[in-house]
Amino acid sequence: YVSVWVDSMTTAPMIFEGEYDESGKVLTMISKAPGPDGSPAQWRSVTTIMSDDKHLFEMFLTPQGGEETSLMTVHYTKIP
Repeated sequence: YVSVWVDSMTTAPMIFEGEYDESGKVLTMISKAPGPDGSPAQWRSVTTIMSDDKHLFEMFLTPQGGEETSLMTVHYTKIP
């Protein structure tokens, strides 16, 4: 799978590539793009399908030579 992330924190769109796990419920995607300070970094997004009505989206950043940090968590809930 391929996705594009655009926001006001970076100057260019980030291209993510990834795949679902064996259960088909967790999509993990990776991008190599500059971090907020412009230095090289790895970005990771994880979308977990918790049910037909609930999804969880998480975004992580690993700066060059640093440790992975959680940037955001979004809970999606379908409203009937």
